[in-house]
Amino acid sequence: MRWLPPGNAKYLGATGLINIQKPVVGDEQSSNRAFLIIQSGAPNQLNSINVGWMINPTLYGDALSRITAM
Repeated sequence: MRWLPPGNAKYLGATGLINIQKPVVGDEQSSNRAFLIIQSGAPNQLNSINVGWMINPTLYGDALSRITAM
């Protein structure tokens, strides 16, 4: 994770690499997930975008990877 210093600079775009090739959900896990989170703003007015992939056999009934956003 890399944090950029606050200031008047504008940052346009984002990039990330998440490997989702056959992730495993262990016996004691209910799901496995990976997210890319982009945040901006003051703590009391925080804006964020969360996007990633999730495997949740309890929810979906299989071990397939699905895109998810919050």
